Amino acid sequence: MIRSKYDLGIESCGLEFRSDKLWEQYVQWEIENNNLKNAMKIWDQIIKTPTQALKKHFDKLVEFVNEHEPVDFLTESDYSALSAGIGEESGDENEQDDIASKLRSKIIELRTEVYENTCNEVKIRSSYEDGIKRPYFHVKPVEKNQLKNWTDYLDFEIGKGELKRIITLFERCLIACAMYAEYWDKYLQFLRSQSPLDVSKIEEVYTRVATVHHPKILQFALDFAAFEEIQGNLEKASEIYEDLISSETSPQLPAYYRHIHFERRRRNLSKCCELYEKYIKGCGDKVLSVHLTIKYARFLSQSLESYAKAIGVLKVVIETDFNATSKVLMALVELGMQTTPLDFESVLFAFDYGIKHLGKNEKLVFAQRKLEFLEDYGEDMKIVQNADEELQSLSKVTKEEEKTEMVTNSVKVSNSEVVKVAPISVESQPPSGYDYNNSSSYSPQYGQYAQGQGQGQYSGSWNSQPPAAASEPSVYGQSYVNQPSSWNSLDRKSVV
Repeated sequence: MIRSKYDLGIESCGLEFRSDKLWEQYVQWEIENNNLKNAMKIWDQIIKTPTQALKKHFDKLVEFVNEHEPVDFLTESDYSALSAGIGEESGDENEQDDIASKLRSKIIELRTEVYENTCNEVKIRSSYEDGIKRPYFHVKPVEKNQLKNWTDYLDFEIGKGELKRIITLFERCLIACAMYAEYWDKYLQFLRSQSPLDVSKIEEVYTRVATVHHPKILQFALDFAAFEEIQGNLEKASEIYEDLISSETSPQLPAYYRHIHFERRRRNLSKCCELYEKYIKGCGDKVLSVHLTIKYARFLSQSLESYAKAIGVLKVVIETDFNATSKVLMALVELGMQTTPLDFESVLFAFDYGIKHLGKNEKLVFAQRKLEFLEDYGEDMKIVQNADEELQSLSKVTKEEEKTEMVTNSVKVSNSEVVKVAPISVESQPPSGYDYNNSSSYSPQYGQYAQGQGQGQYSGSWNSQPPAAASEPSVYGQSYVNQPSSWNSLDRKSVV
């Protein structure tokens, strides 16, 4: 029983540089119980392990060998091999005392070579060990030079490639640096790079970091769930997502999306609808709710082929949340463009609604896109001409508003005095570089269309996005998503 406890201790931390007391107590316990063969096995382990008191251990080993008969501490096979060799060298197998003395010398000689090799390892590690000033945990930040020392030490052991020593050093590091997420990430990256994977160890580390030390860092929990999914532990992955969402103090879009997409990958589409509706109602943030609604509409249209329901979901948001209409209208255009045949009515509804209800700059963008859409897909030239006139009218109104703003604005000169700008009469010339009679001076989108006056002259694709009015949350997080840019680039800015 006692030996098993010592073996467990050696397995857990015997490779630590400062584990000398554990080794000393173990070997002393074996000697006291007259288990000399076991004691010799431990000595052989000790001299192979780079520890702080290696020299002291070797001196005690020499003392141990000289105090006891070789036959008492050597295994039968080792004793036979060594004694046979000694007998051949001496030529006289009957001189037992001389053989024992030579055996001791041979035993020490063989172990001296091992000891010297281990001494070299100790010297290399000593510089790193001397840099560890705080091997214990403390709430105060770790000094930068100590953090660098831990990083260099870990890189050194990883380069040596001894798995047990690497894991032991990581565990030591994560006592002092438990609050530094980069070391947990480095540890997990190392464990995931091994072949074969130690799944239980990886799960243990993920559990510690995601639930104990860094529960507020979303990425660890998401990575944990992804790892379990890859391993085929779908119920465990689902449990991680459920716990993550229920424990979050503030809603985060990546967590919602990852949970929904996980259910989609295992073809639980009804669960996806349930989660979308749950998160849209319960996220408590209008911006996130809008993004989830747009995603939900795309899911309904593409995964469930429920186009009518998708259109209805978007129109509800358009009618109830005026601030979200720009993004939702573009999502409605996207859905209308993806159907076969094209949903002309829904696309024109989105453009007309934007022209009627949005701000002046967005109105111009929607008017231009409406014209481009009709040029590309319309079959009635009269409707195209009306859209062109609507765009020209909006551009004229916008320019007049800008003139009025310039009349009322003031500018500060270099001496901080405020000088009123003189009113500009209709007959006066506009400022240099701003040609009001040239529509291209207003905006690149409108100007390039006006100059070309026809299909093929637009500055870019008709479905380029309008400028976002406010910062938008990222859809999936930088670690996981590299989605194609298209209409959905409207909702791809980062969320804090």
